[in-house]
This record gives sequence, C-alpha cells and structure tokens, in this order.
Amino acid sequence: MQLVARVGWQKAAVALANKNARILWAVLAKGRRFDPDHVSVKPEAPAVAMSAVAG
Repeated sequence: MQLVARVGWQKAAVALANKNARILWAVLAKGRRFDPDHVSVKPEAPAVAMSAVAG
C-alpha cells in the first residue's frame, strides 16, 4: 500500500505486473522452482580486475 500512496494505483499495478513477469521469466528460463526466500548475492569481481583498479 505504500507504493499506491506514493505513485497511485495504476503505476503500482504496472509495477506489480512487471515484477511478476520478471519472476515468471526467470522461473521458466532457468527451469527451477520459485523460492520466495531467495536472497540475491552480487558476484565478486575477478581478481584481475581488482588489481587493475588498485594499480
């Protein structure tokens, strides 16, 4: 309801549909079951890229 109060019900409905579509695409593309408790982890940068940034 916070989103509805901030942007209106029409934009909130589109945002929810977009979220559901992205979840559905990921489930179908990866062939896995949906895990509502999944926490996304950003992959670490390769060691080569880190040494180039530090040097």
